[in-house]
Amino acid sequence: MALKRDVLMYLSDFECKENTRLYVPPQKKLLNFDYSDGGRAEKYLLRMLQETQDVSCDSEELLKKIKDWPSYYHLGQGRANILRVLKLNSFSKVLELGSGCGAISRYLGENFKFIDAVEGSYNRAKIANERCKRLNNVRFFCSDINDIDFLPSYDIVTLIGVLEYAPLYIAKPRYEACLSLLNQAKTALKNDGALVIAIENKIGMKYWSGSAEDHTGRFYDGIHGYPHEKTVLTFSKSEMQKLLQDAGFKYIHFYHCFPDYKFASTIFSDVGQDEDLYLHNWIGVPFRDYSPYRKHLFHEGLALRSLSKAGLLREFANSFTVVASQHESNAALKPDWIAKKITGFPRRTEYRCMTTLKTEPEMHIEKFRTSNSNSTKKACQQSISVNHFEEESPWYPGDLLVFDVYESFFGKDFQNRIIEIFEMFFQHLLDNYATGNADEEGYAMVKGNSLDFRLSNIVRMEQNLQPIDAEWVATNEIPADYVLFRCICSDVIGTQYPGIKTNIGSYEKFTLKLIKHFFPNYNRKRHRNNVKISKELDSSMMVFNPETIIKLTRFDLLRKMGLMKPARAVYDKLPENIRLYIKQMVK
Repeated sequence: MALKRDVLMYLSDFECKENTRLYVPPQKKLLNFDYSDGGRAEKYLLRMLQETQDVSCDSEELLKKIKDWPSYYHLGQGRANILRVLKLNSFSKVLELGSGCGAISRYLGENFKFIDAVEGSYNRAKIANERCKRLNNVRFFCSDINDIDFLPSYDIVTLIGVLEYAPLYIAKPRYEACLSLLNQAKTALKNDGALVIAIENKIGMKYWSGSAEDHTGRFYDGIHGYPHEKTVLTFSKSEMQKLLQDAGFKYIHFYHCFPDYKFASTIFSDVGQDEDLYLHNWIGVPFRDYSPYRKHLFHEGLALRSLSKAGLLREFANSFTVVASQHESNAALKPDWIAKKITGFPRRTEYRCMTTLKTEPEMHIEKFRTSNSNSTKKACQQSISVNHFEEESPWYPGDLLVFDVYESFFGKDFQNRIIEIFEMFFQHLLDNYATGNADEEGYAMVKGNSLDFRLSNIVRMEQNLQPIDAEWVATNEIPADYVLFRCICSDVIGTQYPGIKTNIGSYEKFTLKLIKHFFPNYNRKRHRNNVKISKELDSSMMVFNPETIIKLTRFDLLRKMGLMKPARAVYDKLPENIRLYIKQMVK
């Protein structure tokens, strides 16, 4: 626990340690703050940051230093996605309460005018300070938040993964402790300033489907209302709204995060009605669990679709980001978008994208690269030359065709149902993309824009199939069997769900059999060539370390009966050949 003082201090009372931007209280000794990832993990983080030149938010150099879950959490990309989607003034002065090891601090320092960050743990403050090296607009203060008397001089105050811990460090009943921390944060805000909070939803979908509570490691702890004494406290959406209103915040906007706020890949605003928007199409499953005891009680994708059609999906988001202010401000204005999907690691920096469902002038999709690079980029010049595109496109209502695969997992004849789905898929492929040519082995050739024609990129509209999101486009025509191969790997083998048995058996045999249904001469030699093409494309598009990914996912994989989907935060964006490699490794 941090040192508690009888007299509160201002930040101006702190003393700067020599040759750093790290400020400490004017006492000779700091007491330990009992929050840590462990001494060994934190020593590793500090050493890696000291040895790394590029410690920016988008550093590919840092990704190579990841070796386990703690290092992935602090060094991996995507921690700041919850802030990327907000319209915040870059000239703002920001106070970050609870900086941890500096992943968010780094983003703030790169994107805002001036940052003061407070962290109770001296070791973590040192790590955060190293993460923000060469950023002269960031200062770190090592102290218990409750020991500081803030002046109302900040445009933005953040509590990211902090509010829920208030009951552990403030000697009041749990609700009052959280209210006290909010009031403390409010004292630092300018009259038109905004508070940004990120916190788990106590009734998030993943807690119903078998994830342990993120902080306590107990099943259903939040759903049961945290019956144990002296524990963290998270809130449902309505409870969070009331807490903020009790703290004096009038303007409150919720953003709903999947798989959670820590590495959010999908975020919904409060704009529009769930039942009309097919928001379930935007969410990857299964969800990551932060305990070693993950269960899978039902198919989260199908459950999310039911919630979406009932108008309840956002109520069961796994996490919330909340922007609150006492007076109307630019940071707390109603957003003009419905959904955002951030496609990041393990893609190379130049191909990372943000896809947005916008409302004006009518419903449509916008996509742009987060690196702000050119609109067309060449990704591969080997077996297949590929360009990467970002462009505006229409929005189409309907379920993604991959939901038919989800349903087929529960049918009596899985393989025949998969064949039916692919017969529909293949017919559309030939009708809309066939060039009339064949390669030297007699395989039909299709247009280059069919490369991204997959079940997860097709909207089923009654009897019609509508392709969407043609992000990767081959510059020349490509073999139709490769399009089939790519789709099977990503949308059948890659979507098998933990706890749901299928009769796929060997992945290679299953893929060969399915492609042979359409191309009877398809053989292992042809199959190996498709694997080779996929590997070449992956190496051009992706930054990944297979051994690191295996270490990150091995425990999750082995927990299941010989086969389990690994952590989705890493797994669902892995190249197809690496996914196959991991699964074969644990079969």
